[in-house]
Amino acid sequence: MTPSRPIIVLLTVLLGLLLGLFAGGCAAPSAPAGMGDDPYASVPEDFRLDVEVRVDVQAPSAGAVQARSARFMLFPDGMLHARAIDRSVARDWYDRSPRTGQSGPFDGRGGGDFRPAPTRQLNPDEVTAIWSRLRNLGFADPDAGQPAASSRLVTAPPGGRVILIDLFAGDRSWRFVEPVDAGAPIGPAATALLRHLAELAWIPESAAPMARVIPRRYHLGDDPYARYRTP
Repeated sequence: MTPSRPIIVLLTVLLGLLLGLFAGGCAAPSAPAGMGDDPYASVPEDFRLDVEVRVDVQAPSAGAVQARSARFMLFPDGMLHARAIDRSVARDWYDRSPRTGQSGPFDGRGGGDFRPAPTRQLNPDEVTAIWSRLRNLGFADPDAGQPAASSRLVTAPPGGRVILIDLFAGDRSWRFVEPVDAGAPIGPAATALLRHLAELAWIPESAAPMARVIPRRYHLGDDPYARYRTP
C-alpha cells in the first residue's frame, strides 16, 4: 500500500527535525567574540625586564619620578625589584662610582652590579599590562633595539641622564639606550614606561625625605679596662 502524500510530507519534516537536533547536540557551542583569546598567551614565558636610570653627578635634583636615579627589574615569576632615590633627600647615597663616574642609589657600585630588594609580586594581569605597554611603545621588537652588552661603560652625558632598557624574551635579548642631555626632557616612551613601573613599585610622585633616627646611648659607667691601659 502506497502512503499518501500528506504522510510523506510529515515524515520528511520529522526526519529533518531529528537530523537538526542531532547535529546541534554534537556540535560545540560557539564562543562569543573575544572569549577565545587568551590575554596571557602573548607574554613570553622567559620575559625579563631591566630598566635603569643613571644620573650624572652634575645633574640637578629631579622632582619627577621618571628622572630620579632608579632601577626596575622584573623576572619571569612576576617578582618586581625596584629602587628610586632623589639627590635632594639622599645626598649621602650619591657617591661617584670609581668605574663609571656616575651617581646613583647603588652604593658606588655603578648600578650594573646592584640588584634592588624585592618590592612586590605582580599578578599575571600586571605582567601582561607591562608587556602590552612595551609593545605599544615599540620596545618589544628585538629588531628595533641593539644587541645587549655590558652596561659598565654606559655613562650619562655631563649634567644629564641615561636610560637603559634591557629586555629578554623568546630566547633573545636586546637593549634600548636613551641619553638625555642636561636640561632636556626624557622621551615620551621612556617616560611612560618609567612612570608605569614606578606606580607598580609604589614609588610616590614626590620624593619623601629620608628619616634619620638618632640612636639613644646610655651611660653604663666608667671604662673598667682604663686602669690596665698604659698612659
